[in-house]
Amino acid sequence: MSDDNPKEYTELYKKFKRVSIAEFFEKNRHLLGFDSLRKALLISVKELVDNSLDACEEARVLPDIYVEIIRMSKDVFKVVVEDNGPGIPYEKVPEIYGSFLFGTKFHRYVCTRGKQGIGASAITLYSQLTTRRPIEVITKTPDSDKAIKHKIKINVKDNTPLVEERKYISWNKKSGTSVTVYIKSQYVKGRQSVDEYIELTALANPHARITYINPDGEMFEYKRISNIVPELKEIRPHPHGIEIGSFERMLKDTKYSNIKRFLMKEFYGIGNKTALEILRKAGLSEDTDPRKLSFDEIEKLYEVLQEAKVKAIPSKYITTMGKDNIIRSLTYLYDPDFVTAYVRRPAVYKGNSFIVEVGVAYGGRIDEFKIIRYANRVPLLYKSGECAITNAIEGINLKNYGLTLEEGKVKDPLIIMVHIASVWIPFTSESKEAIAPYPEIIREIELGVKKVLRELEIFLNKKKSLESIGEKYKTLYGYGMELSKYLGDLLEISESSVREKVIKRIREELTTDIEEIIKGIREVRRLIREGKIDSAKAFIRKLLKDVIETKVMSKEELDALIENVIKKFEEKKLLEIEK
Repeated sequence: MSDDNPKEYTELYKKFKRVSIAEFFEKNRHLLGFDSLRKALLISVKELVDNSLDACEEARVLPDIYVEIIRMSKDVFKVVVEDNGPGIPYEKVPEIYGSFLFGTKFHRYVCTRGKQGIGASAITLYSQLTTRRPIEVITKTPDSDKAIKHKIKINVKDNTPLVEERKYISWNKKSGTSVTVYIKSQYVKGRQSVDEYIELTALANPHARITYINPDGEMFEYKRISNIVPELKEIRPHPHGIEIGSFERMLKDTKYSNIKRFLMKEFYGIGNKTALEILRKAGLSEDTDPRKLSFDEIEKLYEVLQEAKVKAIPSKYITTMGKDNIIRSLTYLYDPDFVTAYVRRPAVYKGNSFIVEVGVAYGGRIDEFKIIRYANRVPLLYKSGECAITNAIEGINLKNYGLTLEEGKVKDPLIIMVHIASVWIPFTSESKEAIAPYPEIIREIELGVKKVLRELEIFLNKKKSLESIGEKYKTLYGYGMELSKYLGDLLEISESSVREKVIKRIREELTTDIEEIIKGIREVRRLIREGKIDSAKAFIRKLLKDVIETKVMSKEELDALIENVIKKFEEKKLLEIEK
């Protein structure tokens, strides 16, 4: 372009125009996760189920979630997600489903599943793009006699809702929300499918009852195995987790005309003494109006704020699954031979506290090695290679923990489950499919995974030492019964007396083996300490299943023997030292 032709510049600038966020995503829907037909179905179900779970938890309601996918044609599906939550204020429905970045989560620091405020409206946009159908929303609040039904599209030019239908209807529910959407997509089974997402969501949310019907008409019911609703607590942002641009906006938008009050009221962890020290170092009076700071004053204040000693956000604001729930869920879904879990202490990245939880399950209904990733109890099914969880596990030499590897791949039937919980998860993109690999996060994951793998290694070693136990007792029993016929005559005692002595000897041997299992496997000792005797018995019984299979002893007889050994341990208080 020549400097001598200003007309070309003029014509170029005439083409400049502002685009709305909805119009931007209309042409860049891959940024929201809708980059394939297969993934579109998963993302749609995921966003709606996440919203339902969040709504129920914020209202302190045990969730009952119903999901159904109906095949309308070769590549068009009807998706229905219904919950028993508090419903949506009727006047807010069009904005929630008909405009981007409208919601309750983006500006709050709380352990909810979604943050960007783009999930529900993204589905509306995708529906109208691929099938020209509006999203249909029925909702009812507890104080209303009638539900309200909306059919909504998005005006992409200005990111506003287009309401095609709005009417009150009768609905046989106290409260809740039902969303129906028609989308072009593809249904598949297996990994990265809706089926897998629903199963893993049930695992991470044992307080929810989920009913799922797939396009083939198959129904899956995941029972509620906990009656405790996770508590969500809101917190103010930590000053070390704020970028300077966001900090400047907070200064301009604050309702406080006093800079000291601004620091104390807008941020977590800043009290009167800390605020005064920050202002002294920044060269500002405590009565300064934060809305009138100059560019240089903002920059100086921000620098001092980042260097200030401010305590991290406490763990009570972070909603975790909990060790017991992880074990309970893994046991319910996979009936493993071994299961354990570990919850790390809170750690910090950019001032935001986070907690890493790890679970492992081995054997049972598990038939391959699998890493399950979670962020705030939401399963992450895509972009595993970009995720901090995958990076951390790949950095661990799993062979050191007794696992079998071939060409770098684990061949054992093993699940490693990692959950990251925080009021602000650093995702790698708007689609929320991978956690950014901050060094602090990777380190915590590695420490957590190594801890549970050490427990697994002890179990595997004990399992290996017991591989021939069935044959051992079968041989002992067989020889004993055979010899009893002759020993009776030699010793001049009855055959039945010899048999009793053989059986007594077998019980003594088995008692010793059970004692060694309890002494050698920490998870068994934990179950006994916590009074979970049935779980401890089941754990030991699985290791000794060959004894039952060879018919040396019945299940009831083995259970009674295990229980006696456990009682002996409890009476001698041999487990106290680990408390």
